[in-house]
Amino acid sequence: DAHWEERVMNSADAIVVVGPGMKRSFVDRYGAAVGEKIEVITNGYDAADLSTVKGITPATDRFRITYVGTMAGSYEPRAFFDAVADCGPPGKLPIELRFVGSVSADIKRMAEEAGVGQLCTWIPNVAHDQALKEMAAANMLLLVIPIGAGAERILTGKLFEYLGVGRPIIGLGPVNGDAAAIINECDAGRMFERSMQKEMNAWIMSRSAAEPTPDPARTAAPLVQYERRHQAGQLATLLH
Repeated sequence: DAHWEERVMNSADAIVVVGPGMKRSFVDRYGAAVGEKIEVITNGYDAADLSTVKGITPATDRFRITYVGTMAGSYEPRAFFDAVADCGPPGKLPIELRFVGSVSADIKRMAEEAGVGQLCTWIPNVAHDQALKEMAAANMLLLVIPIGAGAERILTGKLFEYLGVGRPIIGLGPVNGDAAAIINECDAGRMFERSMQKEMNAWIMSRSAAEPTPDPARTAAPLVQYERRHQAGQLATLLH
């Protein structure tokens, strides 16, 4: 219960949370003294896993936007589908929407209702190494933060693998949330609120008209801190 949690917080020597939003939430609930004991250690990507996809380049015959993972109805990507529908005739490349993983019937229905069902390819769950290959073969990666309380604090493990693969990220969710802050920090793409359909459409159009950028560098300074060896070092320092 709440009293038990408060006792744990107050008696702990150190507390690890996965994002700054969660830290702020605990400070608001338990006070600044607890906040001084909190260390933020995010999830990350494994460079060894990503070494197997270095030679994979984005599609050149189409502009492929790929989503990897589970997507339930609460993810509500309707605004994204509408933004793609408004792209009209293809510019430099035709757009393909590729979903790899478990996607609910509600999501597929949203795509049909938006008029982009014919652009979608639905692929069932695949092994992790194949999922990484799908990310690397994309021109852009779709990240969707589900609607609900605490959405601004959500940091999925997928975000960090997206960062490691190095393709531009189009995010749908809170622009003032933790995921948006990391995307901005790494100059890895852009997050859009669901009300920003026109801005989303313009961004997709500008990207699809640009030349593909195969196999981008993955060593930018802000990105390195999200490699799992860095997080292990953070935890080792804290334990020491």
